[in-house]
Amino acid sequence: FETYGKFNIGITAGIESDIITPEWIDGCNKMDLVIVPSEHSKTGLVQTIYDKVQKLPDGNQQKTGDHKIIKPVEVLFEGIDVDTFKKVDYDNIDTKIFDKINNTIKEKFAFLFVGLWGKGDYGEDRKNISTMIKVFYEAFANKKKQPALILKTNGAGFSILDLEDIKNKIKTIKDRFPKNYKLPKIYILHGSLTPEEMNDLYNHPKIKSMISFTHGEGFGRPLLEFSMTGKPIIASNWSGQIDFLPKDHSILLPGILNKVPKSAVWDKIIAAESKWFYIDENKAYYALN
Repeated sequence: FETYGKFNIGITAGIESDIITPEWIDGCNKMDLVIVPSEHSKTGLVQTIYDKVQKLPDGNQQKTGDHKIIKPVEVLFEGIDVDTFKKVDYDNIDTKIFDKINNTIKEKFAFLFVGLWGKGDYGEDRKNISTMIKVFYEAFANKKKQPALILKTNGAGFSILDLEDIKNKIKTIKDRFPKNYKLPKIYILHGSLTPEEMNDLYNHPKIKSMISFTHGEGFGRPLLEFSMTGKPIIASNWSGQIDFLPKDHSILLPGILNKVPKSAVWDKIIAAESKWFYIDENKAYYALN
């Protein structure tokens, strides 16, 4: 955020954890107005307060005030293009998407996840995909009827190396289970789709529900897009998506706030002392079933 005009408005998705860094405070205070997309983002900005201190001659420190955002912060809901994201009849789904899923996925019931698979070891990626996969395996291992899980995901890009990296991550989680376990299938949808193709994906009859065990979202756009279908959603009961997820079509998973892992700490962006959300895995197990 820099002051280029007579009245400067800063627009940001905010932060996925519970507090911001001092650098964020300094940047926001350069603005005359800060706009964020969710109540969660606003809370993270306005509730963060650090001590202003000065060093005394004897070497001790004395608090002189509060380092916090003093400029107004307002929530402007992102909204959605309802001409693109909406409930459509099966006959109106693009045949390429419709046939590809039908021919590839034999299961009649599939959960869908959409999101970037970020850095970090097991349970440390911000979208918490690794934990989601583990709980999915646990929920349906050795059961007679098993649903599928479709991961619309990628890492750094859409390269073959990126796809292989995702496959290896899934294999690492799968290897936690005994070899004789019959585990449900996971399918990777890797590549770029247009908004219209994403809506066709959301509306496909085999996709019954979207799931997200995310540690935190500034907003959570795929969840909003999917909600337009009227299908149920299972998601973390914390952060940006809480603003818009319909209570009558959602299972909001309880959990706890705990420190972000070291791999998530990001200089001047995500503070080492900040926290994000960890879902209750037992409740998630039952929610999937």
